[in-house]
Amino acid sequence: PEGRVRGMRVRGGFEIDMVWKDRKLQHFEIRNVASDDGKCTIQYKGKKQELTIARGKSIVMDSF
Repeated sequence: PEGRVRGMRVRGGFEIDMVWKDRKLQHFEIRNVASDDGKCTIQYKGKKQELTIARGKSIVMDSF
C-alpha cells in the first residue's frame, strides 16, 4: 500500500506530512505550529531522534 497524510496535528503543537510506498516511509516533514520550546521526539523502526524546531519552522526527512 501507498499513501500520504498532509497537515495532521500531533501532540505538542506540531503538524506532520508523510508519504509512504510499499509500506515504507518515503518523506516526512514536521512543523512547529504552536510549541514554545520546540522539542519533539521522532521514532521510526525502533530508532529515536530528539529534535528542536523553532516555531514556524519545519524539518524534512527523506532518508530513513
